[in-house]
Amino acid sequence: MESIDLAYKDLAGQVLEYGQMRDTRNGKTISLFGTTLSFNMAHIGLPLLSLRKIYFNGVVGEFRGFLRDATTVQEFKDLGCNYWDLWADKDGNLTLDYPPREQLSAVVESIIKDPNGRRHMINLWNHKHLPSLSLPCCHFNYQFYVRDEYLDMVWTQRSVDVAVGLPSDFILAALYLIYIGEQTNLKPGRVVMNFGDTHIYEEHIKDMEMMLQRTPSYSYIDYQWENEELVPLNYKFHDPIKFELKG
Repeated sequence: MESIDLAYKDLAGQVLEYGQMRDTRNGKTISLFGTTLSFNMAHIGLPLLSLRKIYFNGVVGEFRGFLRDATTVQEFKDLGCNYWDLWADKDGNLTLDYPPREQLSAVVESIIKDPNGRRHMINLWNHKHLPSLSLPCCHFNYQFYVRDEYLDMVWTQRSVDVAVGLPSDFILAALYLIYIGEQTNLKPGRVVMNFGDTHIYEEHIKDMEMMLQRTPSYSYIDYQWENEELVPLNYKFHDPIKFELKG
């Protein structure tokens, strides 16, 4: 059976084995450029990492904040997402490009009108906005593809923190497929994730190596809606590991 854990272990192992140490704006990293990873929700369900506990509700809250064009840390916190403080100004304000609502609506309309089209695209990289953004979009391009009754996606990301950010990115990708699929009567399918700077911070390496020795779960993680909340079922996981979030 496919496993998001095995895909993750393979990618992290590549970074640790072949990456180079680099001094960056917020610390030393071991970095590998130009990597890829894929998973199929039809086979694994929700892509929740079992190697450590992933706090699913925080990522769902972040996605809901994106959909509502949240502009403050407090808006994210009210939705259950508690990790945007690092990028806010002193008053808790945020300027983000995640994701323009009109592009989401346009993709849904495009898929419905022309399922076999090659223009089902969302692109968030706007050079004119970069100087004013709290954080330039890490994942910035999503292309969708209708395959029979399934919706697939290619996800492109300029930078990925393997220890902290990547497990959340799996969930965000799944949420895109669930959200758009529900409006187009399609099931979540395959996700191909392409990464630029794929890195592990120096202070995360020891715990990452320990985590990669854990035995992954191979269970299909189903989900259901409860009171308008997406709830994962039968999620089995190892103990949490606290990786420091780098701003």
